[in-house]
Amino acid sequence: MDSPKPQDAATWLTENIGALHTFMRRRESNPHTAEDLSQKLAEKILKSEASGIRIENIGAYAWRAAHTTLVDHYRAKAQIPLDEIGDEFSDRREPAEHIHELRALLHPEIKNLPMRMKQVIWLRYYEGMRSKEVAEVLGIAEVTVNNYHHLAVNRLRVELAKRGVTDLEGALEH
Repeated sequence: MDSPKPQDAATWLTENIGALHTFMRRRESNPHTAEDLSQKLAEKILKSEASGIRIENIGAYAWRAAHTTLVDHYRAKAQIPLDEIGDEFSDRREPAEHIHELRALLHPEIKNLPMRMKQVIWLRYYEGMRSKEVAEVLGIAEVTVNNYHHLAVNRLRVELAKRGVTDLEGALEH
C-alpha cells in the first residue's frame, strides 16, 4: 500500500488559512496586526518549502510556525529600547553586524549539509523549534533529530574553523 504523498505548503495554506487567521485573531486584539501576523506566517511557510527543505508534516510545521510567529510578536511588543537599559548590560551583547557576518558565512555551509541535517538546523535555529517538535514535523524519532543536530553543528564548526570562525553558537542562536 502506497503512503499518501505529503501535501504541499500552498495547498495546505489554501485549505487552512482561515483557521490560521482565526488562531491569530483570537490571540491578537488588533485585527490589522492579526492580519499582518497571518500574512507573515503564510510567507514563512511558503519560504520554508521554497528553500528546498522537505517537510513531512506540513500541518504540524504550520501550527508550530504560528506559535513561534506569535511568540516573536509578543517578544517584540515587550522589548525595552536599548537606550533604556543601563550600561551594565551593554557589553554583554554581540554587535548585530557580527551576527550577520557569521550568518553570511554559515548560509553556504548549511546548504552543503545533507538534507536531513539541513532540515534539522533550519527548524531548530531559524524556526525556533525544540527537538521534539522537529521530530514531529519531520516524522522521525527525537533521538535521531538530536544525532543529526550534533553531526550538523560539528560539520559547521569544522568548516567555519577553517575560515578562523570559532563562535558558531552565536551565529545560530541570534
